[in-house]
Amino acid sequence: MREAFHGGGKVKKRTATTITHLPTHAIAAVRHAPKQGPGAGTLTANGFKSARTLPHSHVAAVSGSLRKLGFDTLIHSCRSRRHDLVVAMIVTRILDPRSRLAKARSLDAATATDSLGDIDEDELYDVMDWLLDHRTTIEAKLARKHLEDGALVLWDIISVRMEDTRCPLSNFGLLCNRDGWPVAVEAFAGNTADPATVASRCPNSATASN
Repeated sequence: MREAFHGGGKVKKRTATTITHLPTHAIAAVRHAPKQGPGAGTLTANGFKSARTLPHSHVAAVSGSLRKLGFDTLIHSCRSRRHDLVVAMIVTRILDPRSRLAKARSLDAATATDSLGDIDEDELYDVMDWLLDHRTTIEAKLARKHLEDGALVLWDIISVRMEDTRCPLSNFGLLCNRDGWPVAVEAFAGNTADPATVASRCPNSATASN
């Protein structure tokens, strides 16, 4: 088996390995693989064909970091299908931020772009409803982890313009600790003044910066 490489400004070739020491059926499989063409899969020694492979290393790196930080336990203390779906949504949001529809397609088994894909669209929207119902509990865990009594918190408001006859939710506020770690998020009606949003989300805070 030969491989090409660049050296001294030229393309050179070298012997990577030999297969003469392999069993006869393994040599036949190696020789047969290139004849199948692109996308045809790889025929293994036992006759199985790999029809599709999905990237996994970047998924493992991000999901492993989440577990190391203990972030997955903030979602729920016990593992469940919904718990795993939330983690998958967070991982794909970090790796490739996109719209909800595009996210659903990237997590669907038929159109998956990485090893996270085994989630249909209905499950995705169901778990988003579940997250909304458990938001207060999750935010309380984040507050215990990142905030201390009397600590400085950062609160910022952003207004979103929507082309419509009315926009009941057009202001969004994000609460962070002094290091910028997000703790809570809230949506407000467009006519809500900034001071009122601060009072609603952090009434006991010693200092708030907008």
